[in-house]
Amino acid sequence: MNLEQIEEEEIATEVIWISSENVAKKMTNTKERSWRRVVDKHYKRIEYLNEDKKTCSGYSAITSSVSQPFALYIRNIYGDGIYYTNQDTNKNYILAISNGEVIEGTDIYVNSALFEKHRQFFLSDDYSSLTWICLTAAHIDEVLEANTLHKQKIKKKK
Repeated sequence: MNLEQIEEEEIATEVIWISSENVAKKMTNTKERSWRRVVDKHYKRIEYLNEDKKTCSGYSAITSSVSQPFALYIRNIYGDGIYYTNQDTNKNYILAISNGEVIEGTDIYVNSALFEKHRQFFLSDDYSSLTWICLTAAHIDEVLEANTLHKQKIKKKK
C-alpha cells in the first residue's frame, strides 16, 4: 500500500517524534538546546499523552492546523503495533507504537536494507511483543475518513 493519498491530504508523515522520557529530560547539552530552538521555530510542535498520561511530542514540517499526523491517526484508530509498507526497495514505511507512544526513529520511509535493520531491532528488543501490521487500503481509507471528520470539527469551531 502506498501512502500517496495521505500526502495529498497533507497528513504529515516523517514527523520527528520525541519520547516521553526525552520530553521530560532537562536539556543540558548546548547542541540539544540549539537543535530544539531551531525545530521549535521552523516546525509545528505536536503534543499528546501516552497510555501512562506522560507528555510526548513531535515536530512536523507540515504546519497546517487542520490535519493531524498520520502516526496519531493510526495510534488512535488501531493502537499499538508496528505498521509498515514493504512494496518498493527504496521506499518502505515503518511506524512503531508502544503503550500509546510513537517510538522515536519511526514514522519514516527507509530503503530495504534499513527496513531490515529496523525489523531485526524490533524483533529482538522490548518491542518483540508488538504485532506487525502491513498497511492496506482499508487502513488508509479509515485514516482519510478520520481526517475528514477532524477537518469538519475544526471548521465548526471557527
